[in-house]
Amino acid sequence: MTTSPRSTAAAAPSSSSSALRHRWAVDVSAWTPSDDEFEWACSTLILDTEVTQVKKYKFEEDRKRALVSLILQRTAGVEYHGWRRRTGGCLTSGASTDAVDAVDAVDAVDAVDVVDVVDVVDAADVSALDVELGKTKGRKPYIVKREKFEDNFNYNVSHDGRFVVLASELYCVCGCDVSSAESLMGKVRAPGSGASSLEGLRKTLGAFEKQLTDKEWDRVWDGVGGRDGGGTLDDDSATRNVASAFAKYWSLKEAYVKAIGMGLGYDMGRVEFEVLEGGRAEEAGALSVAFVTIDGELSENWCCYLQGLGDDHWVSVARGPVTDVVDALGAFSGGFGVPNMGRDELNTAVFQELEPAFDELTVGDLIKMGYGVDVYERWRGLFSVI
Repeated sequence: MTTSPRSTAAAAPSSSSSALRHRWAVDVSAWTPSDDEFEWACSTLILDTEVTQVKKYKFEEDRKRALVSLILQRTAGVEYHGWRRRTGGCLTSGASTDAVDAVDAVDAVDAVDVVDVVDVVDAADVSALDVELGKTKGRKPYIVKREKFEDNFNYNVSHDGRFVVLASELYCVCGCDVSSAESLMGKVRAPGSGASSLEGLRKTLGAFEKQLTDKEWDRVWDGVGGRDGGGTLDDDSATRNVASAFAKYWSLKEAYVKAIGMGLGYDMGRVEFEVLEGGRAEEAGALSVAFVTIDGELSENWCCYLQGLGDDHWVSVARGPVTDVVDALGAFSGGFGVPNMGRDELNTAVFQELEPAFDELTVGDLIKMGYGVDVYERWRGLFSVI
């Protein structure tokens, strides 16, 4: 079992810290930019080096996902730096403001609606293009911090199907992943597959045999007569049920692995999830809590939260201690201002904080939030956006 963090006198998480506990989702299928609009967005909203990354993708939808992911990250950076300025910027050494004051200051902005944050953050003062984005050796993204504050702000991004999502936390580390059942079904319905939907799905999932545990596979195939068939559902309904169940567990697996920064180098069969329907959500909706077993032992330090998104997507957020992060180069973990949280503080951040519902935002919302009203109005005027 993972060792519990040591008790420290550092700032404790507060239930009022949701100003920086973002849960953002963008439906990229709803954004259909012309070539000129896409070029404008690339040249205006991201760096030249990032444009090269975006344009390496062959398909338009992949390029859109990559671009929106970067816009999300830069907007999160604006939010973080703006929040720091509003709270007085509590440094971990030689600080002129007590860490508790920084936490209390969140109370004043906690009630601000996510799309209205532009009224608080001055994008001219905190430029999205000045936000420094980095990646660990394991490809975990982060905001480069030139000064260390009494927080562990971090985020994660994911995309699949129609959605690009971002989740962030102020104290515990987080990972997120969105998985589309429809995307999986589309693969087994491809022309020339040579198999019915359910049989094609069975063969496709065979490649993931070692990534889920036996118990998880039993739950994936539950309701269609088990792995060997025998259920009473028609083929399409059975395929959809299995694809949706697999998407849930795959989302949970990816969220945990991305939280610790291991990526594809982690044996996903080591971690198992027990999904409990219902949970502590800030808003009514479908939320499940998933307890985490690592190497056969129930973890006292990790918990995952699973929500439905759209008609056929599942999005998971994993929360745990920053001490579990794998960061070979140390640039990401070196920015943690509260690396060793006490047991009570960790319990609050991981288990007791209500899981925010995901806010579905548009590209226009992100431009307004991260780049300011002037850039937003210029975008609307240039491309006749209603």
